[in-house]
Amino acid sequence: MKVVKGSKVYQVTLPVTPPSMENRFLIKNASSIKIYSPFCTLIISDETGENSINVADFRSVWWDKKNFYIYAIKKPLYPVKKYHFKYKFVIKPPQVSINEIQLPEVVFQTEKDVDVNKKVIIPYPQEIEFKKGHFLINGKTSIVILDEEYLSLANILKEEINSLFDLELKIQKTQIKDLKNMILLATLDFLPQDLLDDFHSEKLKPEGYYLLVNNDQIIIAGQDKRGIFYGIQTLLQLIEKDKDKITVPSVEIKDWPALRIRGMCITAPTEAKLNILKKYIKALAKYKANTVVLYYKPNHLFDYIKRKKALEDLKELSLFAKKYFIEVIPGLSAKLNTKLFENIVENKNVIQSFYCPSLSESYKVMFSLYQDLIDACHPKYFLIGHDEIKDLAKCPRCRDKEPYKLLLKDIIKIHNWLAKRGITTLMWGDMLLNRKDWPNDITAHSNAYGYPSNTHKALSFLPKDIVILDWQYKPRKNYPTFKYFKDKDFKVIGVSWYDGKNNYYLAQSAYKYGALGILGSDWGFSHTLSFGANSILCLEYAWSPGVPELEDLSYDPITTFAKQIKPPLLDYSSKKTFIPIDLSPYANESTIDEKFGDGKGWFDLGSLFDLRNLPIGEQKFAGINFYIASPENGQRNCIIFGKNTYQPLPEEIKGIKINKKVKALFFLHTMMSPLASVWHKTIGVYKINYADGTFVDVKLVENFNITDFRSSGIFRENPWTFNKGFEILYGAECGWEGISLCGEKINLQVCKWKNPFPEKIVKSIDMRAIGKKPVKIALLGISTLN
Repeated sequence: MKVVKGSKVYQVTLPVTPPSMENRFLIKNASSIKIYSPFCTLIISDETGENSINVADFRSVWWDKKNFYIYAIKKPLYPVKKYHFKYKFVIKPPQVSINEIQLPEVVFQTEKDVDVNKKVIIPYPQEIEFKKGHFLINGKTSIVILDEEYLSLANILKEEINSLFDLELKIQKTQIKDLKNMILLATLDFLPQDLLDDFHSEKLKPEGYYLLVNNDQIIIAGQDKRGIFYGIQTLLQLIEKDKDKITVPSVEIKDWPALRIRGMCITAPTEAKLNILKKYIKALAKYKANTVVLYYKPNHLFDYIKRKKALEDLKELSLFAKKYFIEVIPGLSAKLNTKLFENIVENKNVIQSFYCPSLSESYKVMFSLYQDLIDACHPKYFLIGHDEIKDLAKCPRCRDKEPYKLLLKDIIKIHNWLAKRGITTLMWGDMLLNRKDWPNDITAHSNAYGYPSNTHKALSFLPKDIVILDWQYKPRKNYPTFKYFKDKDFKVIGVSWYDGKNNYYLAQSAYKYGALGILGSDWGFSHTLSFGANSILCLEYAWSPGVPELEDLSYDPITTFAKQIKPPLLDYSSKKTFIPIDLSPYANESTIDEKFGDGKGWFDLGSLFDLRNLPIGEQKFAGINFYIASPENGQRNCIIFGKNTYQPLPEEIKGIKINKKVKALFFLHTMMSPLASVWHKTIGVYKINYADGTFVDVKLVENFNITDFRSSGIFRENPWTFNKGFEILYGAECGWEGISLCGEKINLQVCKWKNPFPEKIVKSIDMRAIGKKPVKIALLGISTLN
């Protein structure tokens, strides 16, 4: 990149590997810049003669990692005055050859690289001190309880250790005599004085715990049962396995939550099955969440059969969550599908609308749905929605009434109905904030464009026992709306989304202003099983606001959370033998693509997006052996098939020979589509042919067990706007990640098929693309588990 400052010309190189945070500002106050790239040569100049052009590399920031910015600064600017700006953009053919581009080395950290003193514990404890030594867990180790009421907690610990390490521990109910080789679970009020002295007899806050590990014993002492449970979750994260030894480092921990309410708001199950939502809730509990809001839409409950299933699921999820000390709160959106509820909506000319608050029939419908949800889980709280209400005072009955009076009367009516049933009202807070009073990066919808006027006036007249859910998704260092609601004598819970900075600073504001807590929000997982639609950082920072610093995080939030929910690709304890299949005899394309648009090569996208940095030969991807032939000298080394695409590809490939019995098959594959999406859609099928003439179809489902090889969100349809984690799928394991020549992150997935008939000989595999969607599917390797 050439830079002109006055009469001087400088050259700046933008490396593929981003610079440090402090060095992210590459160019300041230039009059002209010339950017050389494989795409083109771009010249930008300030035609007014000022030095206003700046360039900053923001890829060093972990929550971005893809953008650098070219921007102009003009200051000061004063209201009413007129200003003239003129910038010239010239685009010329590229002057950089492919061979000049430096590819970064992608290094993956293994568990052995992690220092015990930097071990990942989520959320990080308030006080922790590692000591010398360790406790060895073996077949003779017992879990000790002092009373039957702790048995359920002991069983949780027993089940987790058995699941993780294939080791079954015994549970003993006994008085404390000799704790050697034992794990003691107890509340502080049950511990004898000599053990209390070890903990300095300090009273813990509710949900707090002590964890003491030395060479002889482990003691988890909770302020209450929740405290014991959270101590168990910390212990499970500390356990290590090295070969045949299972150990816990010696440590002393004193820990408690800073905020009372910690959890997640999630859309009620639609695509996600009940067992997946149970895994989701269990994963939240692992990170010490105590609240889950299941948010329903009225149209999901309109059909009787769907409603019956939804209510059964809610009941089962609620009971399941209680086992893990999580309270499930039901919620119902106040926005209705206009076709399904046309007789009670405010505005019939939109897809969804607020119900008419002047119509008694509206409350018959809404209260009936409320009652069904309440009967299913008997909650203490109920979320009534009331966010983003654009259609208030639109129908003939409401048109002449003041919006805030309509809203006030409506909320009080619902509040009183719930209060009679002993339930506290929760509601979103955006309609109670005046757009004119807050900065643009604060969510406030009273008097906002397209919204009714002055709905914020209702706040002063609302019952003070209503709890406000103040959702603020934009990252900023302070969220003063928490203080605003508190000063009006309302309890408030902050609600964040997937952005790391948003979660980090929102938790600090919640703690600073005395909010009840924070909830993350996940409006995508139930529909897409996408792990990037939320952030477990809300749980990290709700427990201990501001610790650790964002820059000091030693884990990736998306990958870490997904690992708790996804089915494992491999059995933890078993030794496997994988035999790769050489696909060279069947290959029809190459992982190298020298020219865009010539109908050949890697998806015919040209060298900027091919896989020239993919390791070749026999390689391990996601722990599975695969063989990738060399693409040198134009050799074809992969299979690409597709449908409705300009590249001349077969829709079907037949006859890849296996000819043996297998327990499982593993596929190293990917796809490409101009219409890639986070929605689940079947795009192809692998047909597994047995020697006896029978077969089994393995569906290839986009965003489940296969995804576009370009990892960036800019290549996908995604109404939830989250921009990370697309390479992490529920039904496959990311086997390889790399960087393309144009700097984009790329991925390949490993998908497992478990053979339901392992006694049969698998003869061959056929594959075909299906559906109307333009799609190309690439198979790079097959491996068998014998």
